[in-house]
Amino acid sequence: MEVIYKSKYHVIEYSPETQTMSNYWLDESNNLDAVSYKQEVLVWLDMYAKKKPEFLFTDLTNFTYTISPEEQEWASIETQFFYSEDECKKHAFIVSDDFFSQLSVEQGIENTMDKSIELKVQYFQSKEKACMWLYNKTQVN
Repeated sequence: MEVIYKSKYHVIEYSPETQTMSNYWLDESNNLDAVSYKQEVLVWLDMYAKKKPEFLFTDLTNFTYTISPEEQEWASIETQFFYSEDECKKHAFIVSDDFFSQLSVEQGIENTMDKSIELKVQYFQSKEKACMWLYNKTQVN
């Protein structure tokens, strides 16, 4: 994986071998404000547009920022064409233990997605299970 963006809140990596763009929210994300959150989303969208990955992986385990309804609406407008891209097939999320953060993220994603799009989205508690699903691997006992 190659780091293609890093801030105090967020790291974005890309693997050309697996055509995967991964992003990890850092502990500092609990200090996000609305302006910083929007900046991070716009950077992510820019990296997505440049790399056009087949698979997306988002680790939200350290993401404790609660996305307001207004920010969810803004994100929905900004990302309305994002999930319509043919290149991306799956998006795996590792969710936070923080119920309100997780709920606000899931609501935002569900509001963004066009129901006619073929992209598959799943939420997981572990990176291992997310990667198995993302790359269609079966668990080895």
